[in-house]
This record gives sequence, C-alpha cells and structure tokens, in this order.
Amino acid sequence: MKEKGDELLVLLPDDLDEVTNDRIEALFMATLDMSEALMAEAEGVKSFNATGVEVKLANGDSVMASVDAKILAKLLSVLSFDELASFVDSITRAVEEPDYRPICKRD
Repeated sequence: MKEKGDELLVLLPDDLDEVTNDRIEALFMATLDMSEALMAEAEGVKSFNATGVEVKLANGDSVMASVDAKILAKLLSVLSFDELASFVDSITRAVEEPDYRPICKRD
C-alpha cells in the first residue's frame, strides 16, 4: 500500500487466482459504495457517481481519470482489474505515441 496525500493506493500482484481476484473486486465494489455514501452524506447530496482510474504516463507520472461509477462497475463486471489496466494503458500509449498506420499494418 502507498499513501499519497488523502489517497491510498493498494497494489496487487498480477498472478492472483480467479477466486481471490473476484473476492477483491467484490470488496472493492462494496468499499466504493460505502465511500460514495459517506461522501454524499458529508456533502449533503444523495450520491456521487464518479470514480477514478489511474493512468500511468510515459514520463512516469500517474494521473486519475474521472470515470462514472456505474460505467466502471459495468466494466469490472466483465473485465478483471488487470484487463482494465491493460486497456487503459493501450489507450494512453495511443494518445502519447500516435501510430497512424492501419491496425493490420502494425506488429
């Protein structure tokens, strides 16, 4: 675990078995719901519908991209954290290092 200001980053190994990964995802979703409820209560609103996904940049920086919580929940219902991270990394690389060749011409 790493702490950065008010944020807590939990790093997981890439080789988690499916059962453990599913349990962690369920805990994540429950924690997300609880966090949203606490934040909403503190702000005096019904709910928050935004979460963040960490994006690692080529220069080594990491930034948080805001993502609607419902969209993230849908993604995580069909993708593992590793698959989502790989997807985000692919998009990040394409934005930072554009390759204008057709997909069929790439390695």
